[in-house]
Amino acid sequence: MCEGMCEQAGRERARAEASAKAEAPKQSTARPAAPPRNEDYDMMADLLSDSPAVNVTACPGCGTAMPGGALVCMNCGYNARVGKTAKTKVLKTPKASQMPVPRRRASGEFGPSFGVLTLISIGFFCGLAALGTLNVGLFGLGALACMAGTLIGYVWSIVSAFRTDNAKMGVFGLLVVIPIVNLISLIFVFWALTSNPDKWSRALYTGAFLGYMMVIVILFATYGGAEGLEAAMQP
Repeated sequence: MCEGMCEQAGRERARAEASAKAEAPKQSTARPAAPPRNEDYDMMADLLSDSPAVNVTACPGCGTAMPGGALVCMNCGYNARVGKTAKTKVLKTPKASQMPVPRRRASGEFGPSFGVLTLISIGFFCGLAALGTLNVGLFGLGALACMAGTLIGYVWSIVSAFRTDNAKMGVFGLLVVIPIVNLISLIFVFWALTSNPDKWSRALYTGAFLGYMMVIVILFATYGGAEGLEAAMQP
């Protein structure tokens, strides 16, 4: 292809020279010297001489072919300008399962941790329940406080279920008002004590619930049930 282009260029040059001779003034008898021609000119060799793909060199570090003019070997990292091999480190993209998942911010993120809140709640309500072993009047006060705390924690857990997009558990908690299906509310109680994401309502319900259980144990262990408690309250 390049040879044909060279021949066409030669023909066009010849036509240009002939046209220039025809347009030259008649009185001029001196003929200008024709530019020297280089019949040995090779256009392809001239183009290839500047091609970086042809002028390859071997990398001093690993021997891999480097294009002409390249400074860094892409195989071993050898830098021809400084004469040293740069240290490389391959970074792996973490898998989708290892990437951190943004956690929904539950209500009540401020304040102490869940463990601290739970210990405080358990200590408070169980301490009130333990007062029943000292005096009958204190037993009634502790029992009332534990029952009120359990009720507040139960209702607060229902609100937390709806606020954290867990309407199913919220509905289970509301079923306690229906005598026929109120056993389903036990599923809600288990969720409220173990999986409720709101640490405040969960800690309150846990402490009050354990305190209420302790009240029942004290009632039967110390006073022998409701009848024994009535007898102890007699003047």
